[in-house]
Amino acid sequence: GGSKRGSCRTQGGNSGSFDEVWGITELDCQRKCAKLPDCVAFQHSKRKKYEKCELHADPIWHVFPTPGDVCRIKPQQHFLIQYVGVLHVDGVENSPFPPSPPSPPPALPPWSPSPLPPPLPPPSPPPPSPPPSQPPSP
Repeated sequence: GGSKRGSCRTQGGNSGSFDEVWGITELDCQRKCAKLPDCVAFQHSKRKKYEKCELHADPIWHVFPTPGDVCRIKPQQHFLIQYVGVLHVDGVENSPFPPSPPSPPPALPPWSPSPLPPPLPPPSPPPPSPPPSQPPSP
């Protein structure tokens, strides 16, 4: 799936400006972000029995791999209430919204995984080689 596991990071590699809400589920965090015009992404974190929701106002460029965190970016179209990534609902993974290709940042920080190159076409068979010339045996 297109789930972004980890912490939301801005272009400069920091967490940017966000509002914190404690003790709500990932789905409630998504709903809160959907209602706020300034919210461009949200991060949901689980630490043992504590749940934290961060409602981000700065554009998110990277996801820093952090166990227990999920970063989701709000679609640009304001009428869509679906988010890029996978949300677990009743233990079932669903991804109703295909992730849109992100615009590549000018330079990736060292911790960001590099994008995979496109798959190579299958190699063409080599041309048949002539049999090796054997020196005459004495």
